[in-house]
Amino acid sequence: MDPKKHQTRLQKRGTTLARRRLVFLFFILLLVPLLMLLVEWTTRASGEQMRRSAVIVECTSQYALVRAQDTLCRFADSVEYRAGCWVNRFPLIPSCHGRVATVLPKPPVRFVGANALCDSIVRQLRSEKRRYEDQQGELAYFMSMHRIYEEGYDMVAKRSSRVKTALDSVARLLATFEQAAKRPCKIVQTARYRIVYELQNGKRVARQCQLSHTTGQGIHMLQLNSQTTPANAHAVDYHGLPWGLWGDRWILIPSFAALDVEEWASRTAEGVLTKGEMRGKDQHDVPTILSADGSPVFSEKGQLLGIVKQGRICPWRLVLRRFDSSETSAQYRYAGSRKGKKYEGWGELAKGDSVVYSGQWRAGKRHGRGMIADRRGRKIVGWWHDDTLVSGRRTAEEGVYEGELSAAGTAHGYGVFTDSHGNGYEGHWDDDRRSGFGYALSSEKGMQIGQWRNDKYLGERMTYTSDRIYGIDLSKYQHQVGRKKFSIQWHKLRIVDLGKLSKKNIRGKVDYPVSFVFIKATEGTTVKNPYYAADYRAARAHTIHCGSYHFFSTHSPAAAQARFFIKNAKFSKGDFPPVLDVEPTDRQIEQMGGPQAMFQQLREWLAIVERHTRVKPILYVSQQFVNQYLPLAPDLKSKYRVWIARYGEYKPDVRLLIWQLSPDGRVEGIRTEVDINVFNGYQLQFDQFLRTGLIP
Repeated sequence: MDPKKHQTRLQKRGTTLARRRLVFLFFILLLVPLLMLLVEWTTRASGEQMRRSAVIVECTSQYALVRAQDTLCRFADSVEYRAGCWVNRFPLIPSCHGRVATVLPKPPVRFVGANALCDSIVRQLRSEKRRYEDQQGELAYFMSMHRIYEEGYDMVAKRSSRVKTALDSVARLLATFEQAAKRPCKIVQTARYRIVYELQNGKRVARQCQLSHTTGQGIHMLQLNSQTTPANAHAVDYHGLPWGLWGDRWILIPSFAALDVEEWASRTAEGVLTKGEMRGKDQHDVPTILSADGSPVFSEKGQLLGIVKQGRICPWRLVLRRFDSSETSAQYRYAGSRKGKKYEGWGELAKGDSVVYSGQWRAGKRHGRGMIADRRGRKIVGWWHDDTLVSGRRTAEEGVYEGELSAAGTAHGYGVFTDSHGNGYEGHWDDDRRSGFGYALSSEKGMQIGQWRNDKYLGERMTYTSDRIYGIDLSKYQHQVGRKKFSIQWHKLRIVDLGKLSKKNIRGKVDYPVSFVFIKATEGTTVKNPYYAADYRAARAHTIHCGSYHFFSTHSPAAAQARFFIKNAKFSKGDFPPVLDVEPTDRQIEQMGGPQAMFQQLREWLAIVERHTRVKPILYVSQQFVNQYLPLAPDLKSKYRVWIARYGEYKPDVRLLIWQLSPDGRVEGIRTEVDINVFNGYQLQFDQFLRTGLIP
C-alpha cells in the first residue's frame, strides 16, 4: 500500500470524525438550553399551585421526666407554627411521597442530667404552689362573705376556678418531682410535628410526620407517616437548578398570615399569596407577618427559588444582579396586598427601619387584626375597627395587659393586667390607670376588690339587704343627752335607718332585726358605764347575742385596765368575745413612747383577758389605724379578729369580723342616734361564728 495514500485516507477520516464531533457538540449545545427551557416551562407553578404547595407545620415541644424506661410525667408543653411546602425528591419526577421542606425551631436537647435540675424545679414549684394557695385563700374568703348577686362575685368565681386548676396541676407536678429528686432520673426534651393542609373540600386536617433529615443550608425535611402526598397538594422541585440566571426582581411568597405572631399563630391561619421585591442578594421586602419561616419563595415566573429562613431566602440561586430599593429611608413604604390603589387584606406599613403597622387592612384603613409598638415601645397585638385600635394584648417589661384599649394604645375600659410574679388586676381602666370597679390580687396586699379612682383603691361598696346580719353598740349616750335620760324599749328594737353620713347601696326597705349588741363596760381604770348591767341583762332576756367592750386609755397601765375590765364586766357562756376599743390619737401614741410601746401594752391587755375568758378578744380600731399602725404589728393583725369603724361609702380594706358602718343610724326603741354594725358574712358564716367564736 502506498504510504502517501494511506496517510491521506487517515487524514480524511480524522477530518470527518472532527466534523462529526463538532456537529454532535453543536447539537448538545443546542439541546441544553432547549432542555433548560423545557424544564423551566414544566416546573412553573401557577398562583393556585403555589397556594396548594404551602402548608402549616405545627411543632410541639415538651419535656419528660424519665427514670429507667418509665416516663414519670410530661411538662412545659409549647407549640410553635412554621410554614412549609410540598417538595419532590427528584427533579422533574413526581416523587414527593408526603415530603415537606420547612425551617423548624431549634432541635430538641435529648438528655439533660436531672438531679440538680430537679432540686431547682422543686424549689420553683413550691414557691409557685404557695402563691396559688395564697390566691386561693383570698378568693375563697371573698366568695364565702358574698352572695352571687353582689358586684364582682362572678369575676372572682371565674378567677378562683382558674387558680384551682393551676394549683392542682402544680401540686401534681411538685409531688412527682419531689419523688424524682430522691433517685437518679433524666429529663428528656422531645419534639412532635404535624403537617396541616387543605383537602379538596377546603377543610383543613393535621397529620403526624417525622423529621427525615436536614440539608446543608439548614432546611428541614419532614415526611408524613403515611408517606403519601395528599390529592390536593402541589409538590414543587427543590433543587439546585439555576433559575437565578434570569435575575427576577419580583417574587411571590405563598404563606399563612401572622404565623410569626405568638398570639395569633394557629392551624387556622389565613392563607395568603404576597408579591414582593428583592432588596439584596438574599433579602426581600415581604413583611414577616406574611412570610413566616419555612415559606416557599417563587420567582414571578413560578419557579421555586428558596425557603424563608430568619427573614432571608435560603438557599438563593445564582443571581446576576443585585436589586436595591429606590425609595429613601424617610419615605413610607407598604408591602402586602392591595385593591386598586388602596391597601386591602394583609400588609405592613413601615417608615425607614420602623414598622408603623402590620396586619389587616380594609379600604386603605387598619381593620381587623394588627400589630404596632406604642410610644413607649410596648408591643401591642390587637384589633382595629375603621382605623381605630379597639382591644388587644400589650406586652412590656412590667407585665402583660389584655383587654380594651384606647386609640393611643393605653388601657381603657375592661381589661386584665398580670405581672411576672402572677400579681395583677382585672377590671376597668382609664388611660392606663385603674378606675371604676375591679379587683387586684397581690402577695403583699392580698385581694382588693371594689372601686378604684386614678390608680388608687377606694374600697368595696357593700350591698345592704335583709339577708345580712346587723347589730348595734351601746354606751351611756344611748340613755342620756345632756340632762335628759332615756330608757331603751328592748321589745321594739328594729334598725330602720343606716345613717346619712355616707352613701349606701341598699336593696329593699331598711327594717332589720338587731342580731347582736356590744355594750361598753369600762374605760381606763376608773370609768364605768352606769347603764351596763341593766343593758346586759335586758339583751340576754330578749335573746340578743351580746358582748362587752373596754375603751383603752393611754394614761394607765394595760394590766391594770385589764383587771378593772374583768372585775366589772360580765362574761357568760355564749357571749360574744370581749372587745378592746383602741382609738388613740397620734399625739397620744407619741406620749406612750411610739407605736411599738403602744402595741406592747395592747398585747398585755389582750393576753390577760384571753386567759380569763378562754377566748381571743376582738380588736376594735379605725380604718386609719389599720392603714397607719396595724402593719407594724402583723401578729395582732393575723391573731385577732378585727372590728373596724369606717364611716364612708366603702367597706374597710382588711379582713374583718364586724364593720361599724355609721354612727348616726336609727333604731326603733332607742331615742338617740346609734352606731350601726354589720357582720362580715351571711347567716351561714354567722352560725359558724356562733358555734366556734363565743365564750365557752
